[in-house]
Amino acid sequence: MADRENNVPYDADTVFRRHGSIIAKQFTAAMILKMEMLGRVKTDDSIARFFVDVPLDKVKITLHQLLTHTSGTRVRFRRRLRPPSTTEEYVRKIFASKLRSKPGEKFCYSNAGYSVLGMII
Repeated sequence: MADRENNVPYDADTVFRRHGSIIAKQFTAAMILKMEMLGRVKTDDSIARFFVDVPLDKVKITLHQLLTHTSGTRVRFRRRLRPPSTTEEYVRKIFASKLRSKPGEKFCYSNAGYSVLGMII
């Protein structure tokens, strides 16, 4: 469904926020780096600069860690569970989830991290 709350299905005119993982990550990373060049962000900024109520275990996550899949974030939705319907709800799920590892400790591919970067952009 394009809009679960209003029971609107996807159709040929549906606008998507994401157009594929590989392409989206390249453009997301490029935009963050462009924003850094313009002085709007720093890759060593904490996500707490951009979001309120960041849990203590995630306060030290930096943009660099999100970009390099070293933030420790993870979010997986079981097929039986309803995935979040809004970006804000998705970020709340990310913040509520347990970290796989301490931020900066090890590499673990994370779509969730790039979703957070997208929200920052």
